[in-house]
Amino acid sequence: GGRIVLCMDNDEAGIAAVERLCSGQNPILYSATYKANVDIYIAGLPAGVKDPAEFLEKNRESEALDMKFRNEVVKDATEWSEWYTERLIASYNSSLDSRENEG
Repeated sequence: GGRIVLCMDNDEAGIAAVERLCSGQNPILYSATYKANVDIYIAGLPAGVKDPAEFLEKNRESEALDMKFRNEVVKDATEWSEWYTERLIASYNSSLDSRENEG
C-alpha cells in the first residue's frame, strides 16, 4: 500500500472534478483504494491560491519549496471519503440556509 494525495485547482471546476471521483454507485476513488491497496487523500490549497502551480510560483524563492508545499498543503490532506462527506454536509447545510432566508 501507499498514499496518494490529490491536489486539484481551488475553483469550482477543480472541486467538481474531485466530487465526480468520489460519487456515484461505484466511486472511482473507492475502487482505486481497494484494488490498488492505497490510501487516497484530498489536499486543499490556501485561500487565494487558484492551483498548485500558482502556489509554487508564489513561493519559488523559498528555500526547500517541496517542504513548504508538503507542510502547507499536503500535511493537512483529508482522506477522500471524509472530504466528500464534509462536502455533502456543507452543501446540505447551505441549501437549508438558503431556504430559511427565502421564507
